[in-house]
Amino acid sequence: MGYAALFEVVNPHQTGFFGIQKFKPWHVNLEYAKFDQLKNVKAPIETLIVGSSTSEAYVASDVEEVFGSKAYVVSLGGADTPSRMAVIFEAMKRFSSLKRIIYIADFFEFNRPKAKPEVAFQPEMGELIPLFAKGSVVDFCKYYLSNQSFEDVFNVLKRRKKDKRLSINLDGTMNQSMILSPLKSDSSPQGLLNEEQKKKLSEQISENYQTYSRNVLKEMKNLNPKVIELYRNLLERTKAENIKLNFILSPYHHDFKASLSEVPNFEKNYELWKVFLTELGERDHVHTLDTTNHFIATHPMSAVWRDGIHYNRESAMSFLRELSD
Repeated sequence: MGYAALFEVVNPHQTGFFGIQKFKPWHVNLEYAKFDQLKNVKAPIETLIVGSSTSEAYVASDVEEVFGSKAYVVSLGGADTPSRMAVIFEAMKRFSSLKRIIYIADFFEFNRPKAKPEVAFQPEMGELIPLFAKGSVVDFCKYYLSNQSFEDVFNVLKRRKKDKRLSINLDGTMNQSMILSPLKSDSSPQGLLNEEQKKKLSEQISENYQTYSRNVLKEMKNLNPKVIELYRNLLERTKAENIKLNFILSPYHHDFKASLSEVPNFEKNYELWKVFLTELGERDHVHTLDTTNHFIATHPMSAVWRDGIHYNRESAMSFLRELSD
């Protein structure tokens, strides 16, 4: 009972039963912080960029340069599809001027039909997520009593003492990024690594492979039908509101993708993923850009990568230009 009372009062993820917000300025729920920030956006946003950490390469000012209108970025590292949808639907409600959505689509999404607990059990976000994506009562109990939730209670207390808050920029971005490469190399989309740089990159790719093969793509037998349902719902809602929906298939580094071929069902499902999104692009208000066969994804010495998953701003800019043609 003591822990439950402390969790409810501190409410580290803004998911508590009683909605206590005494410590809200210092909460640690990044997904909700980005969602909540949408309420404060006053600029006439016409373009929304959404995705996981791969979408951090898409800078609002670059999007504005290409499309000639105000842009806002909602990047949620490791985001599952339900979490993305919650943010998209809230933005559609808040941004009456919204004309297009640029959705950086990740293959791993199709093995993630449920929202993470911090999203599923957050009242405002959970309202926008279908029941199947929220998890069960058992899932809630596991979350509520987890070591991470326990630690976050005390993290919030520490953050309050130091007045440390989650900071989101006016364009929706944050100051920390996953896309900055430690390699000093040619950052242009056609740039190539030297052998020493490639050796360092290969170490990062190997780490990615261990994470993806053991966790992210674990037991993936097919494209999850619930995720497909979420995509189709997005198509219906954007069509109803006359919003252009653009999908960019986020590529993998050549070596990373080659390693993943050892994961059961990967090659089959990867091709199905591309076919599914390509076919969506045949609809009147949808455009799909498949970048999985571009130079940066097919040349082993491509210099634009931080690891096997995250490519740089210059490559993203080239994709944006191609999308706008």
